[in-house]
Amino acid sequence: MENNNKITFEEALKELELISEKVENGNCTLDELVDAYKRGGNLYRICNNKLKSAKLQIEKINKKRKSNKWIS
Repeated sequence: MENNNKITFEEALKELELISEKVENGNCTLDELVDAYKRGGNLYRICNNKLKSAKLQIEKINKKRKSNKWIS
């Protein structure tokens, strides 16, 4: 599994989409399905954590802006 800091949100999302397509095609063995499920779960967590982090950063920026402490 890749470190969350070494894969971008876009890379994780793209891989998740590719896994989804592969599974939907139905050409996977049971072992491949299990591996895809595990990897998909990890990628989902990476995406979710990166989205949460971005949201917190935006909220922090907005708080500074609202309190007139905005520095460009």
